Amino acid sequence: MKQLIKLITTVTFMCGFYGISNAQSCELQCKPLFDINIEDNNGAQVILDDLVSSDCNVEINFSITSLDGEVVFSTTDPETGWAVTEDHVGSKFIYKLENEETENTCQGKIIVHSEDQDVAINENCDPDCLGGIALEYFDEEIKVFIGDVLLSPCSAEFEFTITDDSGATVHNTTDRQAPWTVQQIHAGRTFDFVIERTENGSTCAGQIQISQFVATDCSEQPVDLSQFEIPATMDFTGESQGQVLYSLAQQYDNALEDLLISQGVSGVSRNYEWTYEEDAVFEGGALNLQRNITVLDWCTQNTITRSQFVSIVNPMTLAVLDILFGQTNKPVSISSILLENEINQSVILQIDGSQNLGTSVKATIESQAWENKNVSLKIVKEEDCKVGLSVTDMVQIVNHVLGNKKLKDNSSFLAADFNSDGSVTATDLVGMLNVMLDKTACGPQNNWRFFKNDINQADLSMLTSPSALEPYELRYEVKDDVDTPINITAIKKGDVNHSALDKKALNRSFSSELMITDIDIKAGQTYEIPINLTDATTIVAGDVSIGQNRNLEVIGFKSEYADISQSDYRTDENEAHLLIYKMAQVNVPSDEALFSIVIKSQVNGKLSEILSTDDLSIDLYSSVEAGAGELYNVRFSENENQSSSIEAGYTVYNNGVNVLIESNQESAAIQSVAMYNMAGQELYTQQNINAYNVTLPKNQMEGIIAYRVINENGVVHTGKLFL
Repeated sequence: MKQLIKLITTVTFMCGFYGISNAQSCELQCKPLFDINIEDNNGAQVILDDLVSSDCNVEINFSITSLDGEVVFSTTDPETGWAVTEDHVGSKFIYKLENEETENTCQGKIIVHSEDQDVAINENCDPDCLGGIALEYFDEEIKVFIGDVLLSPCSAEFEFTITDDSGATVHNTTDRQAPWTVQQIHAGRTFDFVIERTENGSTCAGQIQISQFVATDCSEQPVDLSQFEIPATMDFTGESQGQVLYSLAQQYDNALEDLLISQGVSGVSRNYEWTYEEDAVFEGGALNLQRNITVLDWCTQNTITRSQFVSIVNPMTLAVLDILFGQTNKPVSISSILLENEINQSVILQIDGSQNLGTSVKATIESQAWENKNVSLKIVKEEDCKVGLSVTDMVQIVNHVLGNKKLKDNSSFLAADFNSDGSVTATDLVGMLNVMLDKTACGPQNNWRFFKNDINQADLSMLTSPSALEPYELRYEVKDDVDTPINITAIKKGDVNHSALDKKALNRSFSSELMITDIDIKAGQTYEIPINLTDATTIVAGDVSIGQNRNLEVIGFKSEYADISQSDYRTDENEAHLLIYKMAQVNVPSDEALFSIVIKSQVNGKLSEILSTDDLSIDLYSSVEAGAGELYNVRFSENENQSSSIEAGYTVYNNGVNVLIESNQESAAIQSVAMYNMAGQELYTQQNINAYNVTLPKNQMEGIIAYRVINENGVVHTGKLFL
């Protein structure tokens, strides 16, 4: 992608300023606005002399296009004009003048209206100005009329006032034919102008920038461009993209100036300019730019190109006012925006927090002199994939999939579509579960999705496939004379309740207590440890993490209130992590156990000596709307009469193919097993087993299954399993 930093063509539109060169330089000058009034329904003609201010004896291509890009007129004959008819009344057109030999161009607007239309327009016609004009003073006077900066097509009376940098008025008139004359003393200065409609006091404003023309002298000895040197690599950390680009521009300016001075060229010569081409990619937390910087000698057309690799590690993010989070009014911080047109020209968008996206896109296109203005935006925001994900997001997805309660809005639906296939199913739930339990690795890329904000009002039933989202992709047609509104909705994948920007969870304190009864435990024994609530609590979900150590192994979890299956937790040598999300909102009484931890001890001693409460992190959620849970403190209580040893217990789990039952100690062999559905129907039974481990075929069993295991001593063990 090519970005022209220093523009030599003096007639261009950049950052809201029209540039006009003096006629003696023989560069084309266009009138920014040509207003045609058709009287008595008679036609009119527009010829080249109506639009061009400069006096150049060169062939000029004269073309006119409508705002939708259709060419309505084209000629190289200066005497041939465009026939304007009443069909054109009320329309706006763009005209362009071009000399192919010098590649010199300029352009402006044509507005067609009638006297009858003037009456209606004048009733409600507030001034509309150019953002500013840039003039280049040579050695002759330049005249600035109110029409050079006023875009409003009506004939109401306007007062035109120009002030200098001290606030003094240098020009004031209501006469449209009375110009301000630019003189030598004005060169190198910036002036402010205000246009006020005298009837109602409405105003518009802008600036006039005046520079001193410096003639290009090609008689000087050409500079040896091979001596131009810049660093091959540049590394930045924590700086914004704008800061880096400014630093690089200064570096290239200084390198070119050093080159000129070293070869006897004093000052800054207009014969030499630098441009750069750039490929940008965001990877591994860094914005990497591969640049080719080219220095051009305009007299000889000689060039030299130097390559440079620029890396911005952890680039500072920028909150963009036109990119809002979900259906909230919270702006989202992004790393960068890549602007690309239909012919694969691309550039990093230049923007700061005070600009809107439409203005930034338009200015960037103008600075690149792109002819193709059908563009797309690619927004980069790198963030940990688990930011904003919680078990309450999963609860809402479960309720949506089961039809219990549909997701509340389009943003929540798009966030719940975790695999981006256009639908919300159990597959999205499994994907989120595996990410949150660290069963599936994920990087910081592609965790945010961006759409036109029109998607918030779309019919949700129509958003059922990736192709249905295409109208809401960030594609825009940018027009020269019309502001393009760009408003974007940002979606964090999986963040159904929009908690990714909520910073409250970072500063939480313990809200209540959970109690564990301290007991004596023995090496090799398996225990079921209840986690009891000290106060009655409403619970809808939970997130539990337990640090493992060499003296104790967490085998699994059980609950009378929640459906917990083996797929809902992960255990390894470092941690056991449980997500509780398959339960209705329940009121758990005080001193009741919401869940139990199944552990196996490797040593003898007190449970409190082996299991540290510092290794326990327990978040419980009382509402599905909560982005962050309540953090619970855990402490031990003494109860010498209670023993939680599973004397005749069994571990029952599903490996995806079979149901496995394993005895927790060899003194109690399994004699019989029975499996039931929630309606009480017996699905499977096996008698006279007399074994310590049993494998049962899964067959057609699915959903929540109740099981009953009887050992050789007649002790009954029951529980539930999710298949």
